[in-house]
Amino acid sequence: MVTSDYITPVMYIDPSGEAWWHWAAAVGVVAILAGLTIISCGGFAAAYGTIMLAGNGIALAGLSKTAVVLAFATVGSALGLTGSAMYAGSMSSNSDEFADYGLIGLISTSVGGALGAYTGYIITQNNKYYFPNSPDDFNPKNLDRYDYNNGNVIKWQEPGGGKAVFEYNTHDTPHYHITPDGVNRMINPFTNDTHMYQGDSIPFDFWQYFK
Repeated sequence: MVTSDYITPVMYIDPSGEAWWHWAAAVGVVAILAGLTIISCGGFAAAYGTIMLAGNGIALAGLSKTAVVLAFATVGSALGLTGSAMYAGSMSSNSDEFADYGLIGLISTSVGGALGAYTGYIITQNNKYYFPNSPDDFNPKNLDRYDYNNGNVIKWQEPGGGKAVFEYNTHDTPHYHITPDGVNRMINPFTNDTHMYQGDSIPFDFWQYFK
């Protein structure tokens, strides 16, 4: 069936807007997972910090396994949705063409959420690496310990005085730092500063120093 003598297929006309429901469903998946994370964490602020930490591969000590899994699922689904939306935008010249990628967006969002949840589950099962109460119990492999300022600052550096990967500092409340490049300290999204406290889990990317 056509709409004119110019052979314009009716299938390209979407007056009801139904072609967008896949995108709406994908957004709904992310929103539901985020809502469940808020509930499992006991509030928005805690959930926000947990999700930000999950985005960095960190599972905060003391959280329930459910909260960790949901936070990672939220991050995974959001990444899937964002990635598919960017792909659809780059491949489309108008809104109707963008809508046609909705099924891909929904699948990417769902798969991302599932992979995120699985990652969170694995971390809750295998994460045995936490910052200890005493720096004397902190022994990352292949790094040398250097004490500074009468032991008030301790750095674990690459052999031969190379870059410092971890740091312990007694200023204010005793805490740790992670310096991936040897200079800039990693932000702890849960506290919005660079402090990693005793009992906090060590990010996945740094497990290599403890296995």
